[in-house]
Order: sequence, then structure tokens, then C-alpha cells
Amino acid sequence: MAQLSMTAPLARPGVSSVSFFVVGRLENPLNGSLAHAHWSRKSAWAAEWKIRTAASWACARLEMPREVPKRITFTCYVGASWDDDNLPAACKPIRDALIGRAIQGDAKRDGHEFLYEQHVDRQRRGVDVHIEPRTGGAGENE
Repeated sequence: MAQLSMTAPLARPGVSSVSFFVVGRLENPLNGSLAHAHWSRKSAWAAEWKIRTAASWACARLEMPREVPKRITFTCYVGASWDDDNLPAACKPIRDALIGRAIQGDAKRDGHEFLYEQHVDRQRRGVDVHIEPRTGGAGENE
């Protein structure tokens, strides 16, 4: 298992956003060796990312109820440029790990907005997760 690295929490009482970094080399479960892997390999891959996310989240505290609509940005640090439609699949275990911690659910009806960005950086691999309140309510940008 890769070494965990946690950033200092940015959220404090009265501050409504938080960022934290989840260390690890992203893989696309839709392409490459993971796409053709046995279900147990895929399950272990997802479980490892969920553990990493939970450990990083343990340092971050967001002073906002899980039910409040949020904008969650996943900034992926990858070794080479990816097609943007691959980022959500690679971040799925991270997004799932936020359920029960930062959000109550990730369905459209929950009102959260999920954004995905990428930066090529071969030295810093992982995902920066930024969570902030969503302005305008649950029906915006759908």
C-alpha cells in the first residue's frame, strides 16, 4: 500500500470549504490492465483508494451538514494527459468514500456538483479534493 500523505485541514469554524490530498497513482478502470482484471483486483483497487481517502479526510473537517449542496472538485495529478471522460471513473472510489463523511449521497437528487480537472505532474501523483458550498441550490447547472 502506498504511503499516505495528509495535508493540513483548511476548514476551521466559520470557514465553509476544505481541501485535502489523497496520494496515489491513478488508474483508469475502463482502460488498460484494470479493465480486464478479475473482479477481486478491481475491488481491492477501489478499497485501497477508499482507505486512503478516509485517512486523508480524517485530518479535514468541514463545518457544514452533509445535506448542504456542495461543489466538489477532484484535481487529478497524472503522469500523462488523460481524456477527460476517464477522470470520473478513476475518481469513483474517492467520490464514494465521501458518502457519509462530507456528503449524504452522490446521486443527482442530492444536489451536489462534481467537477474533474487534471494536471500532468510525474512527481506529485494523487488527487486534490476541494469541497465548498454550492451556490444557487440543487437545481443549478443540471
